[in-house]
Amino acid sequence: MGQFRVPSDGNRKLTPREHGIPQFTGLPFQLQELTNGNGYDRMNTYQFGDHLSYFKGKHNLKFGAEYYGLTIERGAANLEEGLLGFGAAQTGLPLASFLLGRPATTQTPEGLPLTFPKAQRGGAYINDDWKVSSKLTVNLGLRYDYNGWPVDRKGLQRTLSIPGLGSQIGRGQGYKKPDGTIIPTIFPESLGEPGAIKVAQQQRFRFFMPRVGIAYRPTEKWVIRTGAGWFDNIQHQNTFTILNLMPPKAGSQVYQTSMRPAQTLNVTGANGANFPITTQTYVPGSNVLTFDDPFLTRGGGSSTVRPIDLLYLPDTYKDGAVWKWSMDIQRELPYTMALSVGYAGSKGTNIGNSVINWNDPLRPATTFQQSNRPYPEFYDAATPNLGVQAMGRIRYLDSYGESFYHGLQVKLDKRSNKGLTFGIAYTYSKAHGDGENGGQEGASLQNPRDRKGSRGLFRFDQTHRLVGNWVYELPGQNMRNAAKWVVGGWQLNGILSLSSGFPLTIGQGAGDLSLPNGAVRPDVIGNPELSDPTRKLWFNTQAYQRVTCQIPSRPDLCHLGSNGYNTLRGPSERRMDFSMFKNFVITERVKIQFRWEAFNATNTPWFGDPAGISFSNANQLTSNGSRDGEIRSIRNPMRRMQFGLKLFF
Repeated sequence: MGQFRVPSDGNRKLTPREHGIPQFTGLPFQLQELTNGNGYDRMNTYQFGDHLSYFKGKHNLKFGAEYYGLTIERGAANLEEGLLGFGAAQTGLPLASFLLGRPATTQTPEGLPLTFPKAQRGGAYINDDWKVSSKLTVNLGLRYDYNGWPVDRKGLQRTLSIPGLGSQIGRGQGYKKPDGTIIPTIFPESLGEPGAIKVAQQQRFRFFMPRVGIAYRPTEKWVIRTGAGWFDNIQHQNTFTILNLMPPKAGSQVYQTSMRPAQTLNVTGANGANFPITTQTYVPGSNVLTFDDPFLTRGGGSSTVRPIDLLYLPDTYKDGAVWKWSMDIQRELPYTMALSVGYAGSKGTNIGNSVINWNDPLRPATTFQQSNRPYPEFYDAATPNLGVQAMGRIRYLDSYGESFYHGLQVKLDKRSNKGLTFGIAYTYSKAHGDGENGGQEGASLQNPRDRKGSRGLFRFDQTHRLVGNWVYELPGQNMRNAAKWVVGGWQLNGILSLSSGFPLTIGQGAGDLSLPNGAVRPDVIGNPELSDPTRKLWFNTQAYQRVTCQIPSRPDLCHLGSNGYNTLRGPSERRMDFSMFKNFVITERVKIQFRWEAFNATNTPWFGDPAGISFSNANQLTSNGSRDGEIRSIRNPMRRMQFGLKLFF
């Protein structure tokens, strides 16, 4: 299957460690090597700290400081063996394209380049638990963190440098072509020891983080608590070790095809009905990718454009932070019960994300063209012999996402009394925002330069969630003789879970707009909600209209769709877990427990998300797939039971 090489590193062959099955995407099954460079990690952390507590009168003071030295040797790769991607445009079905050896996109291997980052981190804090009175306690604190930027000891971490951005640390000059055009470059310009520098601005004095907490007991049976604080959310080093996936050691070349409708044929089906099928053909001048020549090394010729994937770390990249606040009121009730009603909220800033389609064309088009990319070219001063090179995708390491959470929380607990313990918790909440950490669109946004267009509910959001639990020890444990062994020692346990479904997004194929890596969403032309959704049809599939640039008579459809992100919800959860225990007391120090446990005891299915929308041919504008909107999976297993014996001694 062609020649799999690492073209950026002298077109070298893959080593035995790098060999393996490349990624095959778009297929109804998984086929790839799963190591992806993560089998080589040598990490060390050197930690020093000291803490002191000082008590004086009503004050309990605590002071402390810590230092962390981090070193890593890592083989970081996301595409160690390369990639072959398949779509429906070539043959009608992705699987058919695979069987006929016609990829829609290919990427050369990155190999397993090494990186050797080191970083310095430290923090200090002061905290005072102040007992103002017998009814009031105030907690005051301040923490400072220094999160040092990693530096690759061998200068192997590099980033794209955009003209005009990052002049404070030596970036942003760009490269001037003979025609006067200024194009991006790669920073640092040198490899080895001269390149062992920080690639973004250091945040030295940002994280002075206050915290406050108040607990007030107006009477013996009432307690009021409230608090707020600012906390940093440090990115793990894995976020930055991928900066070694840049020329001259890595940098994958990306090849794509462009298709367009050819002719419409009337095909007679097995039931005698006629179906209009629109065939596709390669756009004149488009790459023709095959299994035999996936990277155009045999038939491409010297005129072949070979775009290289790069990474861009903005010089103003920031670590994440979050404000948290809460207030709750607790009341002691009769019968050893306690009720708590509270509110909790948070706002996260500088949430990290990895946007892989940041260099896709800004506007949809009939066919993909390299010249339509925002940055079609770059220059690398470390390899001047290569001259000006074509730029493929830009993986933009973003840090400006936001998250929001608001939740009403009610909880009723009963302490053990006469063998019965139970609790009921209900949460009414909303979690939304943007950013990969929140489970959003992740690496491919519909429009990577429109953050609000991809803001919505998080994938884990559940508006309502009710959880009840109980433990009941049946009477009889104090009986004597045979009754003690038969009636005594039984324990019943249960957990009841009721919750709203998770959000979901309705999308469509990106090929309609010639955006090879985007997450394209259709237009909304009606109400997607159904008054009585069923597993056969969960939402109104006719409420969406295709957006496409492939119908010459409908230029009005050539735009990004209006459908939002995570605007629908999947099925809700109803689940009961139940168990029965039988305890046999052998001696004072030895006990045997027999357990019967049933998970999802009522065998109630929690259905998965429904299928999306589909179109039978290139001219079809509304969904007409036979199983569109249908639910064909379950999220959790059906009833499972297990038996066990447990010995306590």
